[in-house]
Amino acid sequence: MLKALSHAFYGDQTRWFIGKVVDNADPMRLGRVRVNIVGIHDGVKESGDLPWASVVLPTTEGGLVTGFPPSLDVGAQIFGIFLDGIQSQLPLIIGSIPHILPDFSTAESGADGGVYNSQDFVSGQPGTYQGEQVPVSSASESAETAYNYFRSVGYSDAQSRGIVGNMMVESGSFSPDVVAFERRGDLNTSYPAHGICQWRAERWNGPDGLETWAIRNNMNPKNLMTQLKFTSFELDTFSNNGKAELIKCATPEQAAVTFMRKFERPRVLEGTPSVYRDPPYASSGAYPSQREGEGKRVGFAKNLQFNSRPTAGRGI
Repeated sequence: MLKALSHAFYGDQTRWFIGKVVDNADPMRLGRVRVNIVGIHDGVKESGDLPWASVVLPTTEGGLVTGFPPSLDVGAQIFGIFLDGIQSQLPLIIGSIPHILPDFSTAESGADGGVYNSQDFVSGQPGTYQGEQVPVSSASESAETAYNYFRSVGYSDAQSRGIVGNMMVESGSFSPDVVAFERRGDLNTSYPAHGICQWRAERWNGPDGLETWAIRNNMNPKNLMTQLKFTSFELDTFSNNGKAELIKCATPEQAAVTFMRKFERPRVLEGTPSVYRDPPYASSGAYPSQREGEGKRVGFAKNLQFNSRPTAGRGI
């Protein structure tokens, strides 16, 4: 004879929820994801404070770890129920609700059929783009787009924060005239530089520079998404840009300093000893001089907020 089921756990107190995926790197490899649930986790800053949610598999799968695990992307909007009812500690995802992130649209991808005409780098003048010009999003939307992009290509929460924290400093908080190359020169010098990472010289119009790479791939170098994809290309292609070091970083501070030293490589040295060893993730090593903007980059990386989760906070 079956025992009576307690209504404290099943049936009578079911609660449903809508939320967003903020982390899909399940250490148990079961396809679980961390979720930020609307109305429950508002104001939670650290993804580590959010729960892991299990995911329902279709009946076409075997239901075991030997099958195909779920593969929800960071930023996905999900729907589910709590297995423990009003206690709301055991989320179970039933499915996802398709939506489009602001800067992941076709127009912002760079492949919109326009034609980009490059100009001589020495003049310091950016090329012209003949095609629809998509307005750059606000700083918080652009920062969120950048964060979600790097999470989607495999970087951790801490590593993505470190990258975006650097971009906040380099681009003047994703200032539209910097992203779209309308402002001439580096933010701090008269040396010509362009875009969210202030690419210059060979990294701008060399054989594998941003402008050259974008034209080769039929993309608009003035678009935010093009520049994010190019950043990923540089990290994946050239070992001196520090991907091997970046993926060892476990905190936003480490990632921000590593990305600054290896990828950005600012030209100006302040001469003040850094509080971070080299490499930042190692317990041994020397304290190099602090490069320009180190404190701000770390501050943005640590305080990055997007509405209820990761807009850019104030730098330190």
